[in-house]
Amino acid sequence: MKKLLICTTTLIALLAGCSQSTAPEDVAKVTYEWEKATLKADYEREQQLLYKEGTYEIHKDSPARNNSLKYKDMKIEVFYDKKNERYYSLFNYINPEAGNKVEDSYVVREKNEELKIDIEGSKDIDQVKIRNSFEREACIHCK
Repeated sequence: MKKLLICTTTLIALLAGCSQSTAPEDVAKVTYEWEKATLKADYEREQQLLYKEGTYEIHKDSPARNNSLKYKDMKIEVFYDKKNERYYSLFNYINPEAGNKVEDSYVVREKNEELKIDIEGSKDIDQVKIRNSFEREACIHCK
């Protein structure tokens, strides 16, 4: 009986831990939402997506712009840094309005059970170092 109780408790703890993990697709989606907001100069949406509000003020007084970027048009690689509890989102796409290729990367962190873009942590990302240091969790829309 005691063994059954211990096994049941262990199983419940294990399953609870599994349900709290972040899917790489969620990291990719917040990356897309951020890019879409910045391309549209949507200051309010940018602030909602930031890990620390007020750390990205470029579009505070900018007029809104049109942009038709689609999630499926972004190639997004997701890496997880277990030690620092952060995700790295490395991505590229062709800007549908300007026609230029965009290649960038962000640190994505959890705050209040939501994924947010950490602009301050994203400033000096070395993509080669990230690829060499961490296992890729997923590659979204990779061909």
